[in-house]
Amino acid sequence: MKKLLFLAFASLFLFAQCNRTKGDAILKLSFKPTFNDSLLVMSQTYRCPDGDTMSIEALNFFISGIELTRENGKKVKIMEDDALYVSFDDVLTTAQAQLGKSFTINEILDDGFTSISFSVGVVNNLNSKQPADFPSSNALGDDGNYWTAWDSYIFSRVEGNLDTSRSSSSTLPFLYHAGVPEMLQARTFTKSFATIDNQTTELIFEVDAADIFYKNDNLLDIRSLNVSHTAAPTSPGYPFALKSIQNLAAGISIK
Repeated sequence: MKKLLFLAFASLFLFAQCNRTKGDAILKLSFKPTFNDSLLVMSQTYRCPDGDTMSIEALNFFISGIELTRENGKKVKIMEDDALYVSFDDVLTTAQAQLGKSFTINEILDDGFTSISFSVGVVNNLNSKQPADFPSSNALGDDGNYWTAWDSYIFSRVEGNLDTSRSSSSTLPFLYHAGVPEMLQARTFTKSFATIDNQTTELIFEVDAADIFYKNDNLLDIRSLNVSHTAAPTSPGYPFALKSIQNLAAGISIK
């Protein structure tokens, strides 16, 4: 009899585990801007690895296609009909940089996970839409984030000034905007974490702006071409825009 009761409870437990649905757990994704080992503040000057100095005046990008991997290996997609817009453009103090930009995602499955994946940019099912398909309060509903000529959202922007004389007496403005489906950058971050009903679980990501330009295997040479706002693969600026989002994505790390 005891054995039968045990088997019954075990079966109920396994059934519950296999049929868990979204609950009241909350996942908080926080992004903090850095430049090498320092917090990044807009318009402040930072020393580059090659001895130049640089200021970042704008840095923003979309995050979409978020997917969690459960401990049993199954994938859980979240926010399939929306994207996060990470903008550090208004980070003007060290305190603001320390806080970074945070997003809370409700009704997450109460479970254990081993990784989180997402794309830097706007995944195809969303990029096929237009700002008119979203509320004006949504970043995807902002015409300023959309390239009408190429039927695509602007996936990422980085703008600033490079001191070309290394003496703070001469600056070269730069601007790199990336978009179109071919530039979408997928990342997977291995991280064991659990989400719990009625609690908030926070994942912290650092975004290293220095990596956008100084990735050893994919250097972005501002002096060669300092402006790229194009989605045409045959244009001279296309490789520069592509490098900017490739390096941006590669410069994101989970803590």
